[in-house]
This record gives sequence, C-alpha cells and structure tokens, in this order.
Amino acid sequence: RQGDAEPRRSGNENGNGNPPSATGTPQSAIRLVEVVTPRRNETTPAAVETMLQALSRLPQPFSLEILGEPQAVRFLVRAPKAHMPAILGQIEAAYGYSLVETRDYGDRDPGQVRDGETAAQADLVLRGAPYLPIKTWRDEDWEASSPVLGILGSLQGLQEGERVLVQ
Repeated sequence: RQGDAEPRRSGNENGNGNPPSATGTPQSAIRLVEVVTPRRNETTPAAVETMLQALSRLPQPFSLEILGEPQAVRFLVRAPKAHMPAILGQIEAAYGYSLVETRDYGDRDPGQVRDGETAAQADLVLRGAPYLPIKTWRDEDWEASSPVLGILGSLQGLQEGERVLVQ
C-alpha cells in the first residue's frame, strides 16, 4: 500500500532465518565496512548528491546502512568486495577528511537474525511519483533540515538486546 509501512515478521527464506543476498552475490563475496566520519563536518548537500549520483552508476547493488545499538550508532556500507574500493573512494571524496575504518563482522553481522532473536521489517513507499525529491533543502539550512537527523534521533534510547538497521 502506497504511503504505509507495515512491520512484518522475518521469514526463514534460506533455511537459517536470514534473507539471501539481494544482489545475487554469494554472502562470502559481500563485505561489510563501517565508515567513521567526524561528528561535525563541512560536507554540503551538493557533495552528498554528487557522491550518490556517482554511486548509482555501479553495476551491482550496494547498501548504505545506519546501525543503531544501545551503545552507539554506526554508518555501514554493504557491497560486493570488488566494488568496495570505488564506494569508499566516493565517500572519502565527499567527506574529505573522513576516516574509513573497516571491521570484519563475520558471524556478528548486524543484518543477520541470530538464534533466539525476533525480527520485524517495514518497507516504506513514496506517496508521490518516484522522480520527485523526498526532501528539498537550501544550503544555508542544510544542517537543521538534514533528513538523516530524524533517523538518528529515532535510534536513541535503544534498550539492551535491541538493534535497528536502516538501509
């Protein structure tokens, strides 16, 4: 239903409770990287837009994710290993002095449902036409109107044992 988000229980799509790779790429060929940028930075909306335009030209899908846990909020990139250098290069070009820290999540991938866990999922669909902008901004009010601020705010106050992954 357009404009609605319905939580769903995660199914057992591939026998272990975890969805198959959306890219069709074997999970062993996917890399998960944490990107650490300075808390305050001077990156403009135009730089982020240019970065996303360049990334949209990659031949395979990738995911920019925000992981919320009780102790931290992290920015992650999930992509085929072969495309990770190009993605990280675009992020570094947009954010300039960012520090890209790689982390091997292995069995602790936050996107995988572990034994004893329950998962809920929601798909959000645009109400308007897909070519319309989700949000517009002016350079002078970018910091106050960043669409990411609402997502980050919703990840505050998570309880022990909870985690949220936003793609």
